[in-house]
Amino acid sequence: MSSARFYLALVFMLVCFSAIPAFAELQGFRGIQWGTSFDEVAKTRTMVLSKEDAEKEIVIYGIENDPLALGDAELQTIQYFFWRNKLMMVLVVTNGEVNYLRLRANIIEKFGDGRSSGGQNPYNLSYKGDITNVNLTYQQAPETGIFYLISKEMARQHQKALQSAGEQQQQ
Repeated sequence: MSSARFYLALVFMLVCFSAIPAFAELQGFRGIQWGTSFDEVAKTRTMVLSKEDAEKEIVIYGIENDPLALGDAELQTIQYFFWRNKLMMVLVVTNGEVNYLRLRANIIEKFGDGRSSGGQNPYNLSYKGDITNVNLTYQQAPETGIFYLISKEMARQHQKALQSAGEQQQQ
């Protein structure tokens, strides 16, 4: 009888906890998975070079005709960061508090409440996943919202490569 109660309690807990909104783990952005090569992305999208950082081995691109909206939020830009020719991070920028609040509402709807990450700024949120970290911040001057998603594994590898390169330069 006690084992039946245990299993009933276990099923009850699973049902209850599955109803709690949680961070919906992302593995990329707009259908592009983390680690996808630039060449693979460029087969189906027109990539526009934005910036190169040869020292950090990062090249930043925009995508021509990329819809500059997420939900009701109008976006200023979306930038795709490739490290060693593979997608590592996406940065989304909004202008104005209204667009930021719309983006924030969209993010909360998709991922849940997140954690406040802004110290004094309650607008800032972060989500830490096993695969992806997501941060959302707002700067009152110049009224800019920043939403970024980054592959945890690729960020770890990138940091390790930078440390290794720094150590080699010191020798």
